Amino acid sequence: EEAINCTSEHTCTVDRKFVESLLADPRKLMTQAQMMPITRDGETAGFRVSRVRKGSLATLIGLKNGDVVSEINGQKLGTIDDAMAMYAKLRRASHLSVVVERGGAVVTKEISIK
Repeated sequence: EEAINCTSEHTCTVDRKFVESLLADPRKLMTQAQMMPITRDGETAGFRVSRVRKGSLATLIGLKNGDVVSEINGQKLGTIDDAMAMYAKLRRASHLSVVVERGGAVVTKEISIK
């Protein structure tokens, strides 16, 4: 919890060392929440978040069960390959703009990595 500071529901800063520790052990990251692709009109429209664990990175940045992450830094998440490409970019990222659909509303979460 000390590695993440959220100043509002939509704005958080995450400690880079914390991100690096998660990326160093992908199994640890993958146990924090489940992400399943969802399809609309025959195309993948993003990834539905479920099984969010208390105290996980997903919880601490405000993601909730049922949220759909549809875009990160302007790149739509239409395929597993898109999601894996974004995962690879996390090591160098200093800012993430994450578009989340929740209950019919679309919100953008701004996450700085320092």
